[in-house]
Amino acid sequence: MKINKFFNISLLSYPVFLVFISGFFSCSSLLQNPFVMQPKPPTDTFVSWNENRKLSWDDYKGVPDMDLKASAITYCELGFRMSKPTIFHKTKYVVYNNFFPEQSWVKPEFKTDEILLKHEQGHFDLAQVYAKKLNLSLQKKHPAQARKIWKKIYDKYVQAQQRYDRETKYGTDSLQQKKWNEYIQKELSGNP
Repeated sequence: MKINKFFNISLLSYPVFLVFISGFFSCSSLLQNPFVMQPKPPTDTFVSWNENRKLSWDDYKGVPDMDLKASAITYCELGFRMSKPTIFHKTKYVVYNNFFPEQSWVKPEFKTDEILLKHEQGHFDLAQVYAKKLNLSLQKKHPAQARKIWKKIYDKYVQAQQRYDRETKYGTDSLQQKKWNEYIQKELSGNP
């Protein structure tokens, strides 16, 4: 498993100031240091999670790393933006979960493997489970608490992604994959 973590805190000079905090997670069969600071992906092209839009292999546009044992990499971002409070407006939070096609890839010999694709979709869906948890946790919280809340949820998210790969054996254990699919769907359809 490869984990990329990124903090992007920037103030924009618009009438409402925004702060961006996000973490990137990519899944592969190699475990590296989970807390390495990485630059934001060099592209603005992303797919926001949507319950009516599933990933397809055509979404995977990155160049495969043939030296890795991984068959595919799904590159997701879990983060939030918040407006700076003013005397007229309370802080508002927008939580997001994005998939980055240019950083995500599949090796050519696996482009027809629908079981693997469903497993990779599970990574994106699991990110959405934690996006919901983050959204719920941030509501009515003071902005000074936001980064700490995000970090706590993000750490649990990373652990869940690692457990997902470990327990499903990267999607090859069909019984465990089915259990995870059911768990993820239950979490997405109800309250976290």
